[in-house]
Amino acid sequence: MRLILPLSILLIGWHSPECVIAQPGDASAIIQQLNTKLETIERGVFDLNIQFKSAPIEDTASFFGKVYFFKNYDDPYGIAHFIFWYENEPICVYDDDFLFRIDHAQKAITLTNTEQYHPYDLVQGSLFLNIGLYRPYLKIKGPAFDLAKFESWQVDTLPDQRSVLLSYVETYVNDLKINPSDPDTGRHITQYEISLSDYGLHSITEWDYFLQTPQYYRIEFSAIRPLPEDSTLKNTIGWVSLFESGYSIKYYDPNTDDAEPEEQSAVNSTTILPTFALLNLDSSITQSADLNKGLLLLDFWYRACFPCLKAMPALEQLHQTYAKNGLTVIGINPYDKDVEALKKFLNDRQISYPMLLDNEHTLAEQLNINTYPTLLLVDAASKKILYVQTGFGEADEATLDKLIRSYLEN
Repeated sequence: MRLILPLSILLIGWHSPECVIAQPGDASAIIQQLNTKLETIERGVFDLNIQFKSAPIEDTASFFGKVYFFKNYDDPYGIAHFIFWYENEPICVYDDDFLFRIDHAQKAITLTNTEQYHPYDLVQGSLFLNIGLYRPYLKIKGPAFDLAKFESWQVDTLPDQRSVLLSYVETYVNDLKINPSDPDTGRHITQYEISLSDYGLHSITEWDYFLQTPQYYRIEFSAIRPLPEDSTLKNTIGWVSLFESGYSIKYYDPNTDDAEPEEQSAVNSTTILPTFALLNLDSSITQSADLNKGLLLLDFWYRACFPCLKAMPALEQLHQTYAKNGLTVIGINPYDKDVEALKKFLNDRQISYPMLLDNEHTLAEQLNINTYPTLLLVDAASKKILYVQTGFGEADEATLDKLIRSYLEN
């Protein structure tokens, strides 16, 4: 399933067709210049400002990252060794033996052997790492960007005459169409802004229109700053200082452990659901203390999340099938504030299980929810979290059905 992240024409800083001056150009030739520039930097660091949006403009989320990379290795996967900083702390490190995930709150370092698992596969559950580890910049073998991809892209010169905008529009069948008012097709728009003076990549913006709510994400790049020749991953990360500060080390195996390291430090089978009191769509309050019988299935979602919408019919089916046996399905929405629009949205899609509004993000933050959808199976009496699932695919409905039946029967 293609991951679709939030996008909107209200995007701060994006360039609409009305604000560019059309000029003939060869996008592939411009990308070739960018490739040549990237090939000359063996060790470097660049900053990222990432913005993504799914709800009204005031809910645009952003975070800052920094990536150190070292290409002076013969890596089996053809990617540079790297250190990823989220805000002001390193949270992910890769060499050709291990991927290290650093949890500063728990003072823990989790190691996964990369002989069997591709490093990029190991970060799929993290939105920050998925976007922030910008793969063309970390590529060792071959050009960073495939020139053939850009052959049909439009090239426009921005009004300042110092940058160009490469744009591409593609359409696809809208498989989320339910109502006659929903479009038959969706549009995906991609834009690269590149400096003409040094062929540096300033930003990438992508947005999707597949229902009535567009989504976007935007990455703004600093210039790549070369590192000194004696710079190495080990002396840059500062392992010694982490160990002296009391950080522990543990190993993680995706085949045997229940959740990825990031989820293990936040929501897992040892976590107790925090106490909460949240608004329903009818303005009444639902308290966790009142949910004390049977099994809870909590769905953290928002309206413009493509995988969230794919999950909802399956969750509705589970609600219809197992409510009489003690299952309570509840949607928890931290983003959408327009209650009437949300009611109409759910009614149009025939979703009948209750919805709660976490408008202050209190519960989502307590559980460190940063991937949507996130589904929690919870024992209602003890409030113990029994199972955590991030994302949703075609096989997940059967997995949830099997787990729910097992817990309800016991």
